Formats: sequence, C-alpha cells, structure tokens
Amino acid sequence: MLRSIPPLNSLKAFVSTATHLSFSKAAKDLGVTQGAVSKQIKILENFLEQKLIERNPKKILLTEKGKIYFNELYEAFNSLDNASQKIRGHNDENQLVINCPPTFSSNFLIPNISKFQNKYKNIEVNVTAGDSEVLNFANYDVAIRGLKHCYRDNICKKLFNEEIVLIAHNKNKINEFKDIEEQTFLKHTSRTDTYDDFCKSQNLKFNKIIGFEHFFMIVSAVKQNLGIGLVPKFLVERELESGIFYNPFHLYFYSGYTYFLTYPEAVQNQYKVRIFAKWLTEENYQL
Repeated sequence: MLRSIPPLNSLKAFVSTATHLSFSKAAKDLGVTQGAVSKQIKILENFLEQKLIERNPKKILLTEKGKIYFNELYEAFNSLDNASQKIRGHNDENQLVINCPPTFSSNFLIPNISKFQNKYKNIEVNVTAGDSEVLNFANYDVAIRGLKHCYRDNICKKLFNEEIVLIAHNKNKINEFKDIEEQTFLKHTSRTDTYDDFCKSQNLKFNKIIGFEHFFMIVSAVKQNLGIGLVPKFLVERELESGIFYNPFHLYFYSGYTYFLTYPEAVQNQYKVRIFAKWLTEENYQL
C-alpha cells in the first residue's frame, strides 16, 4: 500500500507551495531553501507523472491536476491533524497550547492572559509563536491568525477586522502631505499588498525603503525614529494614546485581513478549547 504514496517531504512541500503560491513562503514554512522546495515538488511530479505547478517569472499557478491534488491533500493533512489532536487531547486536557503571531502575543495575549488564568486556574497556558498559514495542530491546540479568508475545514471564530494606520515618531514632524514621500518607509516584506494598496490609494512613491519581516520590527524601528510605517492599529494603540507615535494626516484603512481564532472540529468540545474560545470572543477588549 505504502508504495503508492509519494515521499512525505514532497507532499508537504507541494501543500505549502500551493497554499501560498510562493516558493519563498513555502521555504520559510518548512525551514528549508527555495531550491529544496522546488526539488521536492519536481520529485512529486515525477512520481505522479503529472505537472502540478506552472512556473513563470511573476507568479506560480496550479495546473488543473494540481488544484485537484491540492484539495485532496488538504483534506488528508487536515484529517491527520485531527487524529493527532484527538490523541494529544487525552494526555494534556488541562494544558492549553496557543499558537499566534509574535505581534498578537506581545500586544494582546501577554497584557490580558492573566485575566484568563485568574478565571480558570485549572488550565495551564503555553503560548508559542507562529504566523504560517499552514497550520500544524499536532503541536498546539488553537491558533490565532490574520487572514483574508479563514480555513474551510476548521472552526473559525472571528475576533476583529484589521485596521491599518500610518505611524511616525512624535519627533518626526511631517507638516505637509507632499513631505511624506521624503520619509524612509518601513515596509513589511511579507505583506507587500498592504504597501502597494496604500501607495496606490494615496498616489505616493517612496525612494527610501527598509524592509522588515514582522510588524513588531516596524514598531521598534519607528520607536528609533528610523522612518514611517504601516501597522495594525491594535499593535500601537498605547503608543498613539500616549503621544509617542502619531498618525500623520489621519491616514488609515481596513486591510481586508481579519483575525480569527481557529482549531479543528475534533477538539471543539474539549473544555480547555471551549472556555478559551468563549473568553477570547466574548470579552470586549476593544481591539
């Protein structure tokens, strides 16, 4: 039976690449090089004797066979996650492992998680960092992600829509709108669509750009007065309220991303998952 199953690494490489439509993002997910991802997909295509991905300089597209295979594999990997979660749930029913982006952890969970623990003293909480759209529920119970669309096969609880604001340090005075383009722009390298939409809507073009992989890095750079940047408002509400940062010309917009709490259907009735979902979605922290 196993002779008809392709190598697991090839399957993982294909699912990650098909999810992101990007070799670089798949490489980041899997902790390998882009070349290794491409090689694994070629191994899979040779095994199946089918072309799964159309490669061109601008973007990656799935072939019709690739789309069919990806949908089947997605279901299969989800089933594996659910099965693993069922087994894990019997061994650590009082330990809740939460996986979320570092920015959400530092700006929401850390300031508020003590409120959850004070209310539910029997639950031990562990928080791990992650922002990959490819989820691995064998390693954690629930995940929090900012997404344009949530996962069709998981339970998804909407938390809030992402509002993006332009921020600058209070020592960096921008007096006229035309002066914005003279600033160094601190750009999120994994969310280039946010930057592109902003520039297009405001008819702006920046000549000086520094790229950062995470929003919290942009926040730290603005604190050092290295330039201006776009970040989710909930990350900098305290800085805006205190006056450390300000929003030049009140520029903000909704990015199209929404933050969700998500977890497999198989664990939805577990006590630790139910109470955390209830607490996170019902408590109003005005995110």
